[in-house]
Amino acid sequence: MDLSNPPMVDLLILGAGAAGMMAAIACGETALQLNQPRPRITVLEKNRQPGIKVLVCGGGRCNLTNAGDLDFLIAAFGRNGRFLAPSLRHFDNTRLRDWFAARGVPTHEEHDGKIYPDSNQARSVVAALTDRMEELGIVSRAGAAYAATAVAWLADRGLFEVVSANGAVHRARFLLICVGGQSYTRMGTTGDGYRLAAALGHRIVPPRPAIVPLVCQEPWIPGLQGLAVPDVEVRIETAAPLPRLATGKPTPSVNDLLFTHFGLSGPAVLNLSEIVAELLEKMSPVSLRVDFVRCRGPAELHALFRTWHDHEGRKLVKTLVGGIIPQRLAETLCRLAGIGPEHTCAGFTARQMHQLVEWLKGCRFHVYQTRGFKEAMVTAGGVRLDEVDPEALQSRVNPQLYFAGEILDLTGPSGGYNLQMAFSTGRLAGWSIARRIAALLDMYSLPQRRAAWGAGVSPARGSALWGAGVSPARGSALWGAGVSPAGGSASWGAGVPPARGSALWGAGVSPARGSALWGAGVSPTGGSASWGAGVPPARGSALWGAGVPPAGGSALWGAGVPPARGSALWGAGVSPAGGSASWGAGVSPAGGRRRGAPPRGEPPRGMRPRRCSARPPPGSAPPLDSPRPPGII
Repeated sequence: MDLSNPPMVDLLILGAGAAGMMAAIACGETALQLNQPRPRITVLEKNRQPGIKVLVCGGGRCNLTNAGDLDFLIAAFGRNGRFLAPSLRHFDNTRLRDWFAARGVPTHEEHDGKIYPDSNQARSVVAALTDRMEELGIVSRAGAAYAATAVAWLADRGLFEVVSANGAVHRARFLLICVGGQSYTRMGTTGDGYRLAAALGHRIVPPRPAIVPLVCQEPWIPGLQGLAVPDVEVRIETAAPLPRLATGKPTPSVNDLLFTHFGLSGPAVLNLSEIVAELLEKMSPVSLRVDFVRCRGPAELHALFRTWHDHEGRKLVKTLVGGIIPQRLAETLCRLAGIGPEHTCAGFTARQMHQLVEWLKGCRFHVYQTRGFKEAMVTAGGVRLDEVDPEALQSRVNPQLYFAGEILDLTGPSGGYNLQMAFSTGRLAGWSIARRIAALLDMYSLPQRRAAWGAGVSPARGSALWGAGVSPARGSALWGAGVSPAGGSASWGAGVPPARGSALWGAGVSPARGSALWGAGVSPTGGSASWGAGVPPARGSALWGAGVPPAGGSALWGAGVPPARGSALWGAGVSPAGGSASWGAGVSPAGGRRRGAPPRGEPPRGMRPRRCSARPPPGSAPPLDSPRPPGII
């Protein structure tokens, strides 16, 4: 195969992370379920192998999801959680675990609902994904040479062109961008996706690091490097009211805390770091208040300390404090509270008790920066969600473009939430694209997939191919044979339907409410003379006659054609002026009828007009023998 000029594919996926691999698999599996030919799918990855970021997730163990229910998972994503609801309903954590179990990767739950593979090895998760891709015949290219450098939408051909670093030009009917955000830059996520999305017309919410360690001013922190403190509560504290934040209103974070040589990390801190990063853009430093003994109130601590004073007088204060928090932290906080290393409980003063309670319940840290994208686990910000359909992950700018994973403006806390988001959005995007491809195969036989509409195919809103693979985005280029349908323009193509599923209006006839040609070049202006050879002129009425003008109750209405409100024959040339002589054959004008005569308003037997079947009126259903219109795909 000539890799410098790869063949055109149905779906090109940029990024072989959790979202990209799952999307490729979902597209292939859905095609099998629909009994469709295998779609041509290519995945491009700039790293040396697929799933490089998954391999380092969870310290190499891969915390692939969280055990929370649907509402819990949605709430974890804050203000944007509702966007994720369709993806989670389509592929939730239970389905994810079942899918991996079926591929030989069973999972188990640990504390805080974290789900890990039983192997405790991330490479088993990646292997299950790559093996399934290979089984489905999905082409995967990895390496720096396959980094996407430019992308373009060819509207006249209905195709995407993506240029990779090796100069190859990749062409695809559908494009899925899931190259991640800007976090873990050493893993290759350098924000390329934002540039590609912007080139295709999307707006980007400015990215900022999230789930990122924080750098603090306190000089005593490095002495506690590597110390983990379980079950603490961390709050953001400001002297003035907090400004309005894109990340939403901050709430306390309860989890484990880790001291580092530069500041703070651990889930309790990481889950607030996105808000801290945004606040640092407006103020510095940002104050955090940490409660190391959140299950004990101040009054309980004071009572405990008095008990130590009364009954444990010979014991060191730092030793007893080490019974409720880690010993290294106990020694540090005692020193900060003015309690020396050899201070016994007998000399434990009320003032020292008060100071120690303050340090235990409200230890303050001053954050002046984050560790940046280099150490951030995920990225906040990304492709604006109002420009993406959450039910299909389809772009609202270009219906043949899709997004999944971290490139979207979706950020969850640590604990498996973001990997679940990547798997769920990838799965829904791949499924949606597979159905689009299947619908195209239903509309067109394989040799005719690039043909024009022709023969009366109905252009359902947002459907895939309008002409030669052209998407009908509000007046886009080709509808039929290269004709632009600008506001009811003249020729719509050779038999292309003009209005909401209607049938053929003629050869190149414009259907715009009374516009030029309806039938054989006749203009239907307000009940004018000739409407054409059997073309309906108004609201489902029958033939008005062979060129006879139906001017407001005039003489001849045609051969048995009803003139007004479904009434019968008014007579052979008789004008029904206010109860005049003959109302028809056997119709009595005096409010009744002769014996054997038809009811008033109906024609006599043998003279009832036949329904015209030449063409349906505008807006009616197409005839049974008209081509089947495709649905919205």
